Amino acid sequence: MNYATDDATDDATNDATNDGISGETAGDAACWLPRVCTECGALVEAELPAKCWRCGAIVGKAGSDTESAH
Repeated sequence: MNYATDDATDDATNDATNDGISGETAGDAACWLPRVCTECGALVEAELPAKCWRCGAIVGKAGSDTESAH
């Protein structure tokens, strides 16, 4: 017994083609790595360099691990 409807099949097809290969851009193209605190892993949204909102470490300073990873 097949419970799939045409609508369900269309949704599955749309999900399968929305993978970036079809020409659609998915996700965020920006690299967020410099904004990740190396001490606690929090994402810092303030202008860098900035103090981590969770642990207080300085994020995005010159010579930090995340800066040199670029």
